[in-house]
Amino acid sequence: MVLENLALLDASMRASDTRSARFVVRCSGIQLSVVYLNDVCPQELLIIRNESRHWLRVPVQSGHNVEPQAIRPLVEPDAPPESVTSPAVRRFLEEFALAIPRTLSNGVERAAAEVILQHSPDVEEPNRIYFAGWFPLGREAARPQSPNLQKTRRVFGQDAYELCLHLQMASRWTDRVEERQPFKLPE
Repeated sequence: MVLENLALLDASMRASDTRSARFVVRCSGIQLSVVYLNDVCPQELLIIRNESRHWLRVPVQSGHNVEPQAIRPLVEPDAPPESVTSPAVRRFLEEFALAIPRTLSNGVERAAAEVILQHSPDVEEPNRIYFAGWFPLGREAARPQSPNLQKTRRVFGQDAYELCLHLQMASRWTDRVEERQPFKLPE
C-alpha cells in the first residue's frame, strides 16, 4: 500500500535536510510512536506501541510503499506469518496512512539517536545509544569498521557515513547519558 502522506513528509524532510522524524499517531485505538528514517535503504518506519513498548521495524519500499504483511505483527501478533492478510490489517494500514503528518510541523520532531538505537538491536554495541562525538583513527592504514559505519549511517545518514570513510573517523557511543554530545558532522 502506498503511503501518500509519508511521501509528502519525506519531501518536507528533504527540503529541510532532515533524515529522521518522530511523531505520534493513534490508529484503531492504539497510540503509536513512529520514527521515519528516510536516509537508509530501504527507508524504514520504526513503529512503537506506547502502552506495551512492543515495536516493529517496517521497510518502506520505493514509491513509499509498505506491504500489509509487514504491519501484521503489530495488529495480529498471534497470526501465523504465512496466513493471508486480514481485513483488520488492511483497515489498520489505511488508518495509519491517513494519520501520518504531511509536513515537518508541530508534533513532528527530529528523532534522537537514542530513540533510533533503542529499537535497533542489530547495531554494534546496542547498549551504547548516546552519541559521544567523533574519534579520529589517525593511522594511515586505519579505516572505520563496518559495524560502526552501519550504526553511524542508521542514525545520521549517508552523508555522515561517507564523511567517516573520507576522513577516517569513527563515531563514538556511550551508555552514559551524561556523556552524550550534540550531533555535528566532523570537519
